[in-house]
Amino acid sequence: MTHTPNSPIQSNAETCEASIICRSALDQILLQGAQQMQATAIEAEVQQYIQKHSNLHDQSGRRLVVRNGTLPTRRVHTCAGSIEVTQPRINDRPCLLVIVGSLPDGTKEVVGVLDGERESKLSWKDLLLSLKKRGLAKAPKLAVGDGALGFWSALEEVFPETRH
Repeated sequence: MTHTPNSPIQSNAETCEASIICRSALDQILLQGAQQMQATAIEAEVQQYIQKHSNLHDQSGRRLVVRNGTLPTRRVHTCAGSIEVTQPRINDRPCLLVIVGSLPDGTKEVVGVLDGERESKLSWKDLLLSLKKRGLAKAPKLAVGDGALGFWSALEEVFPETRH
């Protein structure tokens, strides 16, 4: 294909290059729109969830469902391309904290049970302090657990001499 310098007809290469530039700009606009829509939708869902559960409180009057920062950003692939999504983190997992004691003959007994918040240090500390209040005068000699980090931190604070 031949054309003169000021001809309205473009070569295939020029047309293709212009198409890629236009498509790239359009893709960017669509991608930004998708990111904004996703962020808006997630935020609305989080607000609705928190509002729906705003009446749930623990024994100390603290709300059980609260916003707590964000999860790590991750990439989600859409037909418009890959977008980064930052999801809000919500503390909404109450759990049951249980301490089981072992007697010299090997018999196991449940020593303490408490509704907790995500196995937090504060929840475990409340349970350990309640054991002290109920008469646990000597610190346990040994503690074993399932890896709950809050438990180990609370144990160090309440019973620092306990081995684990």
